[in-house]
Amino acid sequence: GMELVEQLADLGPALRKLSQDERNLLSLRFHHDLSQHEIASRLGVSQMQVSRLLARTIERLRDGMRVYPEAPAATAESPTAS
Repeated sequence: GMELVEQLADLGPALRKLSQDERNLLSLRFHHDLSQHEIASRLGVSQMQVSRLLARTIERLRDGMRVYPEAPAATAESPTAS
């Protein structure tokens, strides 16, 4: 619950760190729900280029957000000798 709220709060500043072109690309894909092929047609590039641009932009977005530590992994206790 709270972690999601914190992540959403970090999204705005991370989006502002992206270029206008990157924000437009994300908007076309996720706000306007266009396919990569449709975006490619609009931008005059190949679908593969759109795929790469989206992957890079999403990675930059993730990098711009606060990193949340993962829960510690459970450790297996070694069996005790009887």
